[in-house]
Amino acid sequence: MHHLKSYQLAAEFYGEAKGIELPYYVKDQLRRAALSIALNLSEATGKRSMRDRVRFFEIAMGSIRECQSITELESHAFTALQKDLLDHLAASTFKLIRNSAIQKPNRLPPSASHLPLASAALFRKNRHFDQTNLFGNGFGVGSLPYLTYGFPFLRYDMKMTHLM
Repeated sequence: MHHLKSYQLAAEFYGEAKGIELPYYVKDQLRRAALSIALNLSEATGKRSMRDRVRFFEIAMGSIRECQSITELESHAFTALQKDLLDHLAASTFKLIRNSAIQKPNRLPPSASHLPLASAALFRKNRHFDQTNLFGNGFGVGSLPYLTYGFPFLRYDMKMTHLM
């Protein structure tokens, strides 16, 4: 976690937020939002897909905006350094979101029915028959059996005619 600049800034801001003098209900909201920033940044780094990471980075950004609203509404309680720290955290998290969104998300490969015969052979190692699609609506009058390729979280269906 310490390799992520945004997380370091979030942890620093959380420490600052605990020491700020505000009415209880506002201070509680500020502390929960500041904690949410660090926790969502941390959780994002544990996600495998870029889509999930970006989602948690965006949730963290929402909590940052919540903290920024409190700093505007209760500006007398915050120092310029605390406001700058929060702005720097917002900029750093924004860059995380932007740079993560620029990377191409985990795209689905084209449907197996569009793969040439040579590409279909590469998938044979992971193939299995899907019993529900094997004979369609009866023993095959007008329906062709389907071959299903299983990958983690993905399924590709291909008419067996492409393999013949």
